[in-house]
Amino acid sequence: MISTMWGKSAPVSTFVEQRKSFTAALGLGYINRWTGNLSYTSFFGAGDRNLVNDRDLLRLRISYTF
Repeated sequence: MISTMWGKSAPVSTFVEQRKSFTAALGLGYINRWTGNLSYTSFFGAGDRNLVNDRDLLRLRISYTF
């Protein structure tokens, strides 16, 4: 039995031309036990086609090693 299906699928790539992101980060260490990282990522460019331009990220990570 041979079967043929026709239809449309979602695009494989999430690439958007002219979409850009910028990340700035700062890391700190104290006595080789405490570490921390603060970073900010901004998405911009590509006009109305950029669906993540309002989803900037602010991250804070603190860890302790024992």
